[in-house]
Amino acid sequence: MHFPAGVFFRDGQVVLVMPQIDYNGLTDTMWHMIRQSAVGNAAVLIHMLEVIAVVARCERSNARRIVLYRHAITIWHEAEQTVHSVEDMFDIRWRLERAHLAISSPRE
Repeated sequence: MHFPAGVFFRDGQVVLVMPQIDYNGLTDTMWHMIRQSAVGNAAVLIHMLEVIAVVARCERSNARRIVLYRHAITIWHEAEQTVHSVEDMFDIRWRLERAHLAISSPRE
C-alpha cells in the first residue's frame, strides 16, 4: 500500500496541499483511539491483539511490523494497568505472544 504525497498539481502549479498520512500515522490514529476507548475492556484488547496478529502475517515491511509491535506492547501495558482479572490477563498475554510471533516470523 502506498500513501499519497499530499501535494496536488494542475498545469505545473501546486493547487492543493493536504497533510500527508503515512502508515505510522494511520495506525496511531486507529489504534490509539480504540485502545483509549477500551480501557479495562479485556474483550476489546484481546480482539485488537488478534487483529494485529492477522495484519502482521500479511505485512512484508519490517518497518510496518515494528509499528504493529509498538501498538501490541502499548495494548499490553494498557491491560496491565486496567484489567484486573487474572484469567483475562492470561488471555491477553497469550494473544500478545501470538501477535509477537506473527510480527517476528520471517517473510518470504
